[in-house]
Amino acid sequence: MLEITTSIPEVAFELIKINFMNLADFQGLNEAVKYPSWKSIEEAPSPRFIKTHLPLSLLPPNLLDIAKVLYVARDPRDTMVSYYYLNKMVARGLMTGTFAHYWEAFRRDLLPWTPTISHANEAWEKKTHPNLHFMFYENMLQDLPAQIREVSKFLNKDISEVEIEKLADHLSFANFKKNKNVNNTAGDNNNVQFVRKGNI
Repeated sequence: MLEITTSIPEVAFELIKINFMNLADFQGLNEAVKYPSWKSIEEAPSPRFIKTHLPLSLLPPNLLDIAKVLYVARDPRDTMVSYYYLNKMVARGLMTGTFAHYWEAFRRDLLPWTPTISHANEAWEKKTHPNLHFMFYENMLQDLPAQIREVSKFLNKDISEVEIEKLADHLSFANFKKNKNVNNTAGDNNNVQFVRKGNI
């Protein structure tokens, strides 16, 4: 899987390299800064799977004409709680405010990677486009096999019920949480995990 990091400013690359706020230890960012992701994307064979947190408006304008896009939305209240704990993990010493302060900053779009609501609304407005599949995190938790069927249909992939069961087990939240490639800590802070509860 390739992740788009071209939106990270040059100063962020330098901060990751010196392990500012333990960023180098988080989600393999120390490896990501060694080779620009746009080069990895150019060199990867097609079809490619590219993950990004960017809104559609910051991606190529013709994206939906040339690629299939899976957009996963989550209840913004749950997103905020998850984001709060992510920041507690990564920015330990810099987070001094209360949860209420954090909520207010999130609500007012004063945090990095916000605004969350307009991000989702932008994709929601294009949900009828044949190359966009809009799905909800909550639906994946409630019935993952059904979501796998919808995604495979969207991608024009035939998948057997046995494969669906196997994939649903592999992608279950319990197994996802055990996967150290996904659920890691930032440096020596083992008290806060990236993947926590996944509750709705």
